Amino acid sequence: MASKGEAPASLPSLKQIQDNSPYGAMTTSMRVAWEIARDSGLLDASSYLTALHNQLRLIEKEIVLARASRNDLNILAQMQAEYAHHSFPVRQSSDAAPNTHVTARP
Repeated sequence: MASKGEAPASLPSLKQIQDNSPYGAMTTSMRVAWEIARDSGLLDASSYLTALHNQLRLIEKEIVLARASRNDLNILAQMQAEYAHHSFPVRQSSDAAPNTHVTARP
């Protein structure tokens, strides 16, 4: 809750998000939001995967640069695993070679 004289807290606007997106990765995962947008038809499958891949690249860049706090780097490492896992769809067993066990990437 905002104290006297402070503006109430709010979510950033789409323009603010877009304007700040080139500067690095946020420590809040957007994957579920993008998944919901994809599932509801607001994003197509290609745009969903592009968003995941682009954010994964930014996360990896931030981890290498190590500009963030140790806690934020740990969060980014967890997000890196999450985004990587969802960036590579599991092939359906009918697409797999005979006698091949297909699993998702960790």
